[in-house]
Amino acid sequence: MIENKTEGVLTEQEENWLMMMNLHMPWQAAKEITDPEDRKFLVVKSIEIQHLMEKQHRAMMEQQGEGQNPNLDFKPPHEG
Repeated sequence: MIENKTEGVLTEQEENWLMMMNLHMPWQAAKEITDPEDRKFLVVKSIEIQHLMEKQHRAMMEQQGEGQNPNLDFKPPHEG
């Protein structure tokens, strides 16, 4: 199991979820990884990908105007 910095140790189910979501690995394939070194490697890579995606999302939000959602300013056209 991998240690989660905020919540302690990840369960096998949490590790599988990370691999499924970030590595697009089928759940059954993630479940079947029994080698501890392979599992640790893939979970660490999955966490790295998650952090990269979060960083890219923050950068995108900053480019859109300090995190404001542009859809909130949408005004429908006047009906005439």
